[in-house]
Amino acid sequence: MPLKSIETGRTSLDKCHSIGKSHEIWQLVVLLLPALFVVLLLFGGGLALGLLQGLGGMPVAGFDGFTIRHFGHVIQDPDFLKSLGLTFYIALTSTAIALCLGVAAALALISLAGRYPLVHFIFQIPLTV
Repeated sequence: MPLKSIETGRTSLDKCHSIGKSHEIWQLVVLLLPALFVVLLLFGGGLALGLLQGLGGMPVAGFDGFTIRHFGHVIQDPDFLKSLGLTFYIALTSTAIALCLGVAAALALISLAGRYPLVHFIFQIPLTV
């Protein structure tokens, strides 16, 4: 029988179990690091390069020093503001339509799965993968 600790009330088996869990978490983190590194390098590098170019740090075009005047020109452009408004309108409208259609389809499929065993079976096929 495992001995209980007076301070924590935990047994020695509980301690071993928690050590095993933390070991599994670290093992998972170590296995994910290479993929995470590649994703961060590609996306983070692209974002950093775009920010540097936006701030004027483009040696090919002549480096005059870092500045935010380019952003000021873009924000003051009325065509840009119209375009930004249209972008948000399309994004919000398409999201709302997709939400309504998705919820309606999910409710319809749930009712079909309750009535037809074949539909229920088809929904369970991806769970085995």
